Parts: sequence; structure tokens; C-alpha cells
Amino acid sequence: MRRIYFTMILLIGIIACQEESLQTPINEAETISQVGDAKTFDVVMDERDLLDRGITSIRNGSISYYIGYQQVSSNNQNPILSRYDDGILTWSRTDYETSGDDSKGYGLAWDSQNNLYAVFSCTGTQGDESTDFRRFAKNGWLTSYGQGGGKKIVIIAKINVNSGDVEYATYLHGELSNGNSNSISVTSLDFDAENNIIVGANAWFSPRRIDRVKMECSGDSPFDYSITFTENLSTALSATASGCQ
Repeated sequence: MRRIYFTMILLIGIIACQEESLQTPINEAETISQVGDAKTFDVVMDERDLLDRGITSIRNGSISYYIGYQQVSSNNQNPILSRYDDGILTWSRTDYETSGDDSKGYGLAWDSQNNLYAVFSCTGTQGDESTDFRRFAKNGWLTSYGQGGGKKIVIIAKINVNSGDVEYATYLHGELSNGNSNSISVTSLDFDAENNIIVGANAWFSPRRIDRVKMECSGDSPFDYSITFTENLSTALSATASGCQ
């Protein structure tokens, strides 16, 4: 009888701890930026499930953002970006790119002025600009994927924190000797004292100077590349790459 009584007390204690754990806010330590692997998730998911799955995210206080992609068909992926407030979904955007091209989100950064930036990948241009990032990048430093296709390049986008709308965007890619676009993969995001955004990346022959002309590089790619953009992503302020001029 004592053993049964003790077991009941233990079970009640476990249940109470679980209830308290569910009511306890998820870690509220500020994370300014994160670049990770692109992972798939759905529009409506419990925030703890997103954390358990290692979805790329950033958090400040009770607000958090998650970025990745949706597998919309057997051979097509579209990006997704979601905001949660106190663990409750506030908005989720799946309409940034809906063409036949593969596009994924894998990086986020949040600056001291409450500006949110997101990193997306794409592999070409398919269909009308109303279904891809070209409609957001008309005033960007680079306005399109460029020539060719199949190489995975980058889009940097400034996001409205209240709605998820894209405010500004730029494409970012290297250039092959034949003029086709070449691959770039973002590895870090940071901000300078003026809240310009600093993009660190691996870049394949050849990364670009601030005038958009390809650099002269020697050695094996990828090259360790850094480029700094103004807040509206229309101007590159500096660009350096190891082994390149």
C-alpha cells in the first residue's frame, strides 16, 4: 500500500513539473544572427517542435523568427519565414518565391534598430518575376539571378517585422569566365556601427567588387568573401576575398 501511495505522489510530481515546464517561457536570451542548414517545416507548428528540429532561428525577448523551406512537390522547394510571439504564431510567409525554381531560407539577422534580414538561396530563374525575388530586388545591388542556371546563389532581403513583407532585396552571386553566374553560400551575418549589414560567404570563381565587376582570383575556390551593404541593400560599401583583388 505504501508503495502504491508513493508511486501516486511521484506521478503527481512529474505531471506538475511537466505543466510548469510548458508554462515556462522558452529561452529568452538574445541572439542577433544565425546561419544554418536549410530545413523543412510547416506553417502551423508548435515552437518547441521547431526548436527540437533545429530550424534556423533568432530570438529577442519573447519574439522569435524561424526560416527554412517547404517541400511543395517531389522536386520543388519554396522558402518559409515565420514569426512567433510568446510561443504563438504571429505570421508565416510562404509567398516570397513560388516558381518552379528551388529556393530555401537559411540565415537571419536582427540589428539594434529592429531591422530584420533574411538569407535565401535560389538556383535560377523560372517564370515571371511576380513569382520570385526579382520583384523585391528592382533597386538592389544586383537585381536578378543573372546568366545561366543551376548554380546556387544568394538573395539577401530586409523584412518588415510586423508583416513579413520584403522591404528591400539584392541578389548576390559570383561570375564565371563565360559571364554566367556562379555559386555563393552565406556563412555569417553581422552589422557595423552604422547598422550596415556585413555578409560573410564562401564564393566560387569569381566574387565581385563593389562595382559589380568580378575579382581576379588565384588558387582554389571557394574564397572567403566579405561584402558590406547599406541598409536598403542598394549599395555595396566594401568587398574583400582571400586570394582575390
